[in-house]
This record gives sequence, structure tokens and C-alpha cells, in this order.
Amino acid sequence: MTTFDAAQYWEARLSDHYTLQGVGYSSLGQAFNSWMYRVRKHVFRRLISSLHLDLQSASVLDVGSGTGFYIEQWKNLRPKSTTGLDITQTAIENLKRRFPESEFRQADIGVSLPWVESYDVITAFDVLFHIVDDRQFAAAIRNCHAALRPNGWFIFSDNFLHGQGVRLEHQVSRSLEDIQRIVIEAGFQVKRRLPMFSLMNSPVDSDSTYRKLFWKALNRGVSLGEAAGFAIGASLFPLELWLTRSGESATTEIMVCRKSAE
Repeated sequence: MTTFDAAQYWEARLSDHYTLQGVGYSSLGQAFNSWMYRVRKHVFRRLISSLHLDLQSASVLDVGSGTGFYIEQWKNLRPKSTTGLDITQTAIENLKRRFPESEFRQADIGVSLPWVESYDVITAFDVLFHIVDDRQFAAAIRNCHAALRPNGWFIFSDNFLHGQGVRLEHQVSRSLEDIQRIVIEAGFQVKRRLPMFSLMNSPVDSDSTYRKLFWKALNRGVSLGEAAGFAIGASLFPLELWLTRSGESATTEIMVCRKSAE
């Protein structure tokens, strides 16, 4: 167990910085984070397109909606309904004002979902590795499985380390082996895994000296200011989109899972 209070941590963080920087890689600044989210947008649209979903009849639940980035992506695709879930009151209040046509509920996915509904797709991007308690992490996966209809899709991002996990106060990078075991035990079939980033995020799943030096240099450049962060993000963006099209990466990836027919 851990004494880390996720709700308190994110309430304070979002109250101070309700921006993409606030929910993203905070030390990299707003401008570079804006380019990171452009990458996320393209990867998301490419992935959802590949699933050939019947969006007109699909109900979607987005876990950890934060500032509403993925709510906006889903709304642009026009599913039948979109529901957002977040642990903080700050996010829920802001999301309700920004997306009055959607439904938003405050809850901790690692504890329970205090309602009975079924969804066709559940997404949880850059969320689950912030559940530092292992039992709550497994409970979050089970809760997502329980909230899906048969043949529903569960799509989430993590770092999927090929070695031992790495634990920080507010984030845990678990091993690919452990995550796959938890996902399968919950009842999911793992369909595939694909990069969310390659160069524009910390290479936590690599021992390469070159990757670490590159990341150190990138951080040094971005730290020069927002103009530098914008220029570095813009220069890396086309290459990053190309690199995320295939293979594995040394940083954040997306796992695509499906609930079996019942």
C-alpha cells in the first residue's frame, strides 16, 4: 500500500495549471507539450480508424479526461455518446462547461465505478501509470472490463517496461509482463501494442546511452524557453509521426485490448 493521495495531488496540480502542460510533461513547458499532444492526436485518429468502429452506435467512456483533450478527439469522430471520468472536481467542473452535450462523472477508476452502464469503447490515455497502488491498478483494469459490452474495446497507454518496474511518488512504470498478466486475468484479449511516442518522451524502456543523451539534450534545449520548446517540437513532429507507425518504442506505447463475446 502507499500513502500517496492521487486525488489530492491531481486536484492541486490541475487547480494551479489547468492546461496541457498541467496534465502533460510539466517540466517541458506549454509549447513543447502542445507538439506532444499533436502527436497524440494523429496517433489516436490513426488507431481508431484502424479498428473500423461503428461510431454512430458506439458509446465511449474516457477515463482520466483531465482538460478534455481526448473528449475533444472523440467528439470530432461523432460517436453516439461520450462520457468522461476524472478523479478531480476541478476537471469535472471545467469539462461540463466546455462540453455541455457530454456527461462527466467524478470517480476513482482504481476503486469503483459508482454506476451501472456498459460501453463499446473505453480509453485511458496517460492515466493508469499514475495509479501507484498495484491492487488499485489491477482493480482499474477489472472495472474497465466490467463496464464494457461484449466485444468492447479497451485502449490504454503505459510504458510497458521490458525489465523491472520503476516507481516514483506519483507514477509507476510497470513491466510489460506484469501488465499483460493483469489484463489477461481481468478477461481481456491483447490485440496489439503500438508506439505513442518514440523520440519526444523519456526513453524509460531503454539502456541506450545515445537515447539518454538525446533526451538530456532535448530537455536542455526546451529549458531555454517557450520559443525553443516550440521550435524543437516542430522540428521533431514529422519524424515522430513516421516513427510511431510501426514497431516498438522505448517510451510510452498503447495497448489495444478486447473483451470477448459472452
